[in-house]
Amino acid sequence: MNFMDIVNEKHSLLVKQSPIDISNCEVVKLFNLFIEGMKEIQLKGAETAHYSPMWAQMTFDLINVGEDSHSITQTYLINKFVAEMYDLPVSMMYLFTMKMVIDPAQNVLHVVDEPVQFLDDDGYALPATHMAFHDLKELGLVDGEFIFEQDKSSKGIIESANEFLSMLQDSFGVSSDKALLMATGKYIDAPFPHENDDSLSEWI
Repeated sequence: MNFMDIVNEKHSLLVKQSPIDISNCEVVKLFNLFIEGMKEIQLKGAETAHYSPMWAQMTFDLINVGEDSHSITQTYLINKFVAEMYDLPVSMMYLFTMKMVIDPAQNVLHVVDEPVQFLDDDGYALPATHMAFHDLKELGLVDGEFIFEQDKSSKGIIESANEFLSMLQDSFGVSSDKALLMATGKYIDAPFPHENDDSLSEWI
């Protein structure tokens, strides 16, 4: 089954399951989940910008351009909740048209029975399209190469992220994996090595 067939199949599944009860989703109960949600979006942006622009662009919107951070984070957390219910990559949820109802009477998510939008109005792949393809490929559900063209902005994000990782590699003499850990804040600096101590070599 190819990428588009898988996405359309899962879309049909969620349409049939709608309205999906999300009353047990913690986002409708606890405001402090927003903080963790924002951190997750930013971390995904740092971890994936060198190959896909979706989360990096969302991080930019979250922080820099005056978007409603609560709305962005709420959407992410509810998408994540439903994606985990149906064992889907959260990126795929962003390809579906959805309507949320969150109030004291009911908390449900309707996945609308409309064609999945893979491309923007100019015929370029949506950032979520590329991210969902990559996530499904990592799960072993699709193979081959991504067939859609990405727009100039998306290519620019990926290029800039790779240039930054290359700079970290060159500046600190670390591998690409360690450079990514540094970029995401996960790199734990080892203690300064003593003479004849080769423990640092495992980090390079």
